[in-house]
Amino acid sequence: MEVGQVHDPTFFHTLNHLIGHVFPREWRGGLKTVAASEEGEPSQAVPQNAGSPSPVSHTRAARLPTFRDITFTSTSLQPLKMVSQFAGIKYKLDKSENFDEYMKALGVGMLTRKVGNSISPVVELVDNGDSSYTLKSSSTFKNTAITFKLGEEFQQETPDGRKVATVITQDGDSKLVEVQKGDKSTTIVREFTKDTVNMTLTIDSIVCTRNYKVVES
Repeated sequence: MEVGQVHDPTFFHTLNHLIGHVFPREWRGGLKTVAASEEGEPSQAVPQNAGSPSPVSHTRAARLPTFRDITFTSTSLQPLKMVSQFAGIKYKLDKSENFDEYMKALGVGMLTRKVGNSISPVVELVDNGDSSYTLKSSSTFKNTAITFKLGEEFQQETPDGRKVATVITQDGDSKLVEVQKGDKSTTIVREFTKDTVNMTLTIDSIVCTRNYKVVES
């Protein structure tokens, strides 16, 4: 793994300024002494009492770590990949567990639950090109679509007719986390790969998983 040493003086000036707000006051003399010696200036011991000489007046202050010691790996500086890398791929439901219990906890009626358990929807993420996305779901029962911007709340009517306030955020490079707040609040996590979408739906202590596989063209 490639490791690089940071040498930017402006970077260290800013961080060493911040250190004054984090480190105890009695540490700061040591930090200044270290910084001075690194710049080629002679280090001076800090007296313990203003009125009496220090018994270690010729001893260099203990070296405390400074931000000059920080190294960064190349991986830590990699930008976050956007979930749009999975846009345009269609995935069809392949396996579902505990979906009936999940719908029951949401107050979905028996007839709608039977229909929901019998269909295999196809989902697709669309990148609209203006920092917004659309999640589409199509089936023989109903077609739905929600358009959103990451981190911004919007009003949504769910496929079972609930009206909720929803926020969708990105977690890592491949997850969308959807939080619906209403009479019944729930969380839906979608984890994308090029071949699958794994959904985890949670309400209270009930967890449902729904696994989708890519639709071969």
